[in-house]
Amino acid sequence: MSAADALNDPWIKLYTEKTKVQKPICVNALNQLKNFYCERKLEQAVIAYITNSMMNKQTEEKLLATFK
Repeated sequence: MSAADALNDPWIKLYTEKTKVQKPICVNALNQLKNFYCERKLEQAVIAYITNSMMNKQTEEKLLATFK
């Protein structure tokens, strides 16, 4: 089912016509989701950097041996 088909589904139309969500609220929600995703990416990058910079050669070799 395509997005257009889903939006034209009678069940979806029934509930979207009844609730009539205001556009500023929708835009605000989408912006918050976008910011959440960006913040999560930054957090992951910082954790990866800290983990990578704290690992010494011996620890790296042990982890590689354990993985293999």
